Parts: sequence; structure tokens; C-alpha cells
Amino acid sequence: MSNTCNGWSNYETWNCSLWLDNDNYFNSVCNQKASNLVNDAVTKNDSIYILSNFIKEIIHEDMPENKPSVYNDLLYSAISNINFYEIAEHFIKSARNDLAIHLWQNLEITRNKNK
Repeated sequence: MSNTCNGWSNYETWNCSLWLDNDNYFNSVCNQKASNLVNDAVTKNDSIYILSNFIKEIIHEDMPENKPSVYNDLLYSAISNINFYEIAEHFIKSARNDLAIHLWQNLEITRNKNK
């Protein structure tokens, strides 16, 4: 039986990615960090690794303080199943595509000026 969910490795990863994509603050922060890594020409694998740790950190920092309980244990269990590397890969891919589009547009503008 496969535990994949909507193209992601598992439900927890899909759900976290969905929230990051749909929350203006988190989406902006993650996209900006990904863009900075790509623009600084950090290797793809290093960029994904750095961003995955960054995302994991912001998720952990935003977690509510809870007293020990079954609910708290379930929350930590779910978070431990998140594939932060996969989510970072998604943001880096998007940033690389944005950079490629930007470079292509600049190339076209330059070509048109030289005609």
C-alpha cells in the first residue's frame, strides 16, 4: 500500500506544503530564501539541503507550546513524518524556473534592442 498523497511522499508532507503555499507569510519567506539561494549560485543539492533545514526551523518555531498529552505526541509524530527536503525541492525548482524565465526575458529584450 502506498502512502503517497497528491504527488507528495506522504500526507504530512503534502499538508505542510499546502499550508506553506497558501500562507502569505510562509510562502513569501520560503520563496525569498529559495530565490536567494538560486541567485547566489549555490549548488542545487546544497540549496535544497539549506532550505529544508530553514523550513524545518520555521515550522518548529511556529509550533504552539503544549502540555504533555496524547495530542501533543500525535502532533510531534506527524511533524516527524514531514519530508522537508521534498518541500524544499519544490521551492528551489520554482525559484530556478523563475530565474530561467527572467534570464530568457532579458535575453529577448537585449536581442530586440540590437535589431
